[in-house]
Amino acid sequence: MAVSRYQNSKLSQPARLQWAAIAARAIDEKYRDDAGDAKLRCTERGFVVAYLIAQFGPSAHHPLRDPCALFEEIMGTLGTQPEATLKAAENWRQHDVARVRELRRIKNLLKVLEYILPYASTLDTAGIAAKWTAVRPALP
Repeated sequence: MAVSRYQNSKLSQPARLQWAAIAARAIDEKYRDDAGDAKLRCTERGFVVAYLIAQFGPSAHHPLRDPCALFEEIMGTLGTQPEATLKAAENWRQHDVARVRELRRIKNLLKVLEYILPYASTLDTAGIAAKWTAVRPALP
């Protein structure tokens, strides 16, 4: 219900942001006891943030509209480097199901990164983001 409310353009911006906060808390609660699903949690939450940034613009003063904070969260959640991920993707058919699933989770998380690329605030951030987005098409 929270998702349909924060995406409802008939509601005011403050109401939509309140519903988005509820959705984000629900996502956090969903994955609270399962640290192994950090990439899933970050992806789901990242799509909420990316949507809000697209609808209402970025804001460093609002935690659900801060592209830099989302970028840092994604980088912290990935837990690997672009080069290592690209190497693993080259022969992904030889990996076990768990590793392929992990590569898919990385690919899904990188989709969120693509949405916030226009807001990469520094050349370093943009460079890192560009490396990661170049890896995404090679992933299963």
